[in-house]
Amino acid sequence: MMRTKIFPMVNRNIASYTSAGEYTPSYLKETAKELISFVDETASNVKALEDELKSIKSLPSYKEKSLALLKNCISLQEKIRGGYDAIEGKLDTTLFFYPKYRELFFRLDF
Repeated sequence: MMRTKIFPMVNRNIASYTSAGEYTPSYLKETAKELISFVDETASNVKALEDELKSIKSLPSYKEKSLALLKNCISLQEKIRGGYDAIEGKLDTTLFFYPKYRELFFRLDF
């Protein structure tokens, strides 16, 4: 989902933030730089998680697979979640095609 939905949406926003070229306000330039940094970091964590999952498939027993998941993948998932939270904090809430965590927990109009 990060590669197919979130990264393209963020890239469109970065492009819109910097579309005015030299006339782009400095706060938008800074936001675009921060978003690029968050996306780069999150993308590298997604790649590391994918590589780790591929390597876990080759382990011989379910016990070894479970321990490898616990040891390696949980921390990568937490890093990905942290990167996503940072991205989510910089973008307008109307851009997201699903509810944010605070909307899930605190929305009362069900």
